Amino acid sequence: MTRFCIAVLALNAVLYAQAPPPDARMMRGDDVRWADPKHDDSHWDLIAKKGLTRWQEWLENRLWIRSRIVIPESADQLALVVRFCLCEVYLNGVLVGALGDLSQPRPLNVSRVAVLWLPRDVEPGPRVLAIRHYLPPGYEVVAALWRYGHPQLVRSRDVPAALEGASRLWFQETAFLLSLVLTALLAGLWGQRFDQLSRLICAYLILSGLTSLLYMDWGREGTTVRAFLAIVAAAPLPAIVLAVMANLGNVPLRAWWWGPYLAVVVVPRALWMAGSWAARPPVWTPWASYLYLAPVVWAIGAGLWCLWKVEGKDWARRVLILAGLATLVLSLLARVAIGSVITAGGISQFGAVLAWDRLSNVVFGILAAVFLVRRARDRRTEESRMKSELAAARSVQSLLLGQSLPAEVEAVYVPASEVGGDFYQVWQNRNGTMLVIGDVAGKGLQAALTVATVVGAVRRSRDLMPGELLAALNEAMQQQGGFITCCCVLATPGELRIASAGHPSPYLDGVELALEAGLPLGVASGVIYNEVQVPRPRLLTLVSDGVLEAANASGELFGFERTRDSSSHPPKQIAEAARAWGQTDDITVIHLRRL
Repeated sequence: MTRFCIAVLALNAVLYAQAPPPDARMMRGDDVRWADPKHDDSHWDLIAKKGLTRWQEWLENRLWIRSRIVIPESADQLALVVRFCLCEVYLNGVLVGALGDLSQPRPLNVSRVAVLWLPRDVEPGPRVLAIRHYLPPGYEVVAALWRYGHPQLVRSRDVPAALEGASRLWFQETAFLLSLVLTALLAGLWGQRFDQLSRLICAYLILSGLTSLLYMDWGREGTTVRAFLAIVAAAPLPAIVLAVMANLGNVPLRAWWWGPYLAVVVVPRALWMAGSWAARPPVWTPWASYLYLAPVVWAIGAGLWCLWKVEGKDWARRVLILAGLATLVLSLLARVAIGSVITAGGISQFGAVLAWDRLSNVVFGILAAVFLVRRARDRRTEESRMKSELAAARSVQSLLLGQSLPAEVEAVYVPASEVGGDFYQVWQNRNGTMLVIGDVAGKGLQAALTVATVVGAVRRSRDLMPGELLAALNEAMQQQGGFITCCCVLATPGELRIASAGHPSPYLDGVELALEAGLPLGVASGVIYNEVQVPRPRLLTLVSDGVLEAANASGELFGFERTRDSSSHPPKQIAEAARAWGQTDDITVIHLRRL
């Protein structure tokens, strides 16, 4: 771990725009005599070579930095521009100015950027610059401290430009505005229904944007605002990221998720803050910071678990979980001293500091917004398709059920989805009562259109005999494509004439009729469908294969025996039994009773 942190420090040092001078030294502790230019600081740590914080350094919240600067000859008054620190600045032992009152146990920042004017009579030449810092234990991330807190020596005419550069917070402002734009975009996604994942991501974007305000220059009067934002906006972010990852991985967030989260995140954080804000940190302060590595290990385990639970090749979810894991780990590390060795670095560009944890927050927010936009697009496509299918389904249903049944016929139709592939027709002609039941292969809109075509063909051929009707429908299907199983029955007072095109056999008074199945409609042209004549029973039962193929959770089919045993029951009872067993297809049941 030590080597890893040192490697990260070295990487950050390469990326920093302003590197400390080779002679800059630092020392934990507090002694105003250290401002004396004659003080021997040779035993102090060189900032350029400073390693990790030593144990005894955790017990001090005061830090001194000394370096040598050269005061140039200039007709203009010189000034030191200081930003982002609580400190007092001494030039050759003389106090030039301060940011915050370091006499207080817990100083408050007056301003994030200040101009400290040097006396006009300061003589040019080499001078010792000593800076007395207030810094909670463990937060002296070496290069970051120099970059943030070291004064910049400028001439008076260059002060406005230096102030603008030092105050530049374009990254935080951009992150804030970007989060608002992304949230507004998601809120107006063409009627997007906000499920749990959408609400979590929108909450993350809003709170991440508010967290960016923590880095703005509020002044002393804004201390309460910053504390409010830290509690309301920044603190919940890791928990929200965790919830998003769990949702993406279809992992239920149970109490055992939040118990460890509170134990390993809140408790060490509270202990460390209590210790670091004390006038002199207690001896347990280092332990509180090292304990904070526990949530990092726990977060990695939780993220990998969510990643493993993603089903199939859903790379969009996997990428977003990985981004969330990186954000979660960096966010946790950024909240306590030991983690700041990694996260408080970043990239200095255009006068602004892009810290790793803030960068990961913004990247995760962008990826999450893109994920929701993509999902909303897919949903709109699916909803559009479903609307078309529903319109077709309504048309088919009106054809199927919008008919008056004779007193001797009872029928039940239970579609498996909004669009059904079963159909039945019942009418009376000069020969007797005709019944047609069929099942279109396939699902969706195409099946619904095929049903509409077949029903239209049936209604144009009402005077044909069962075998002739099947032959006519078969020829009509040659142009339509696909195939259909179908059974036609002509009932007269004394007999039944039955022809089948691959449909399940009918039941006569509870006994399955041995019937030549025949080829389904649409398979081949010119097929002749034979008719079978049988005496008319008291009860004829016709079913679709949705009854036979109903399957329970273990995969067991409703089957022929159960269908046979229940064939004498009312159609609604048969259909309900098959549906309760486990409906997998449309269910149609027709009874023809001899009155």
